[in-house]
Amino acid sequence: MTLRDLPDSVDAARRADHAAGLRDCDLAARWGVSRQAVRIWRERRGLTANPAPPAVRVSVDVHLDSAEMAAIVDRARAAGQRPAVYAASAIAAAVGRRDGAA
Repeated sequence: MTLRDLPDSVDAARRADHAAGLRDCDLAARWGVSRQAVRIWRERRGLTANPAPPAVRVSVDVHLDSAEMAAIVDRARAAGQRPAVYAASAIAAAVGRRDGAA
């Protein structure tokens, strides 16, 4: 059976999935078909693609004094890592310990 030849009950269930906001990639995974097949199915029924959910961005204002930052950089170098890669998790741990959150 192709997406073109779906029984009305199956097509209605798939329209409900689309109406629920699932994107083409999610519909394809659920239905066991390719994204291209979903796009063709959707376009033949006059349906538009559902948008991706908005990205979630988190911002945290963290203040470390120069001694705390120097210690983090030294530990990164001692571990053979670039400080920029090492720093995010190390800063979070240092602030957590300092502020009692870790």
